[in-house]
Amino acid sequence: MAGSVYKLLSDGLDEFAPSVTRKSRLKKRGKFVYNKDIAEAKQIRRQLERQCRKHKREIDKQMLKSQRYKVRHLFEQVRALSAPAVKFLPSGHGNDENLAGEFATFFKEK
Repeated sequence: MAGSVYKLLSDGLDEFAPSVTRKSRLKKRGKFVYNKDIAEAKQIRRQLERQCRKHKREIDKQMLKSQRYKVRHLFEQVRALSAPAVKFLPSGHGNDENLAGEFATFFKEK
């Protein structure tokens, strides 16, 4: 009995919603480095957040604010070191004015 119910349900499912295989690509991970200094700074920040909520003292708020700055500064340093330098102007253009002039000329002629 259970076998026939299973067969009936699986046949119905195969008819109305057949299984489809799909390909998925693995994304490359960035070169972000999560090191011990960042982990310690985040742990200290969380401790200060708990103290600030518990005691509601002004000194706790100031310490939390300075610790947030330290964590943000660490992340900015890691990002700056791991990210490639970005070139804003295409090569061959001496300055912004030449590039803007060529850009405008291109669209006038087009």
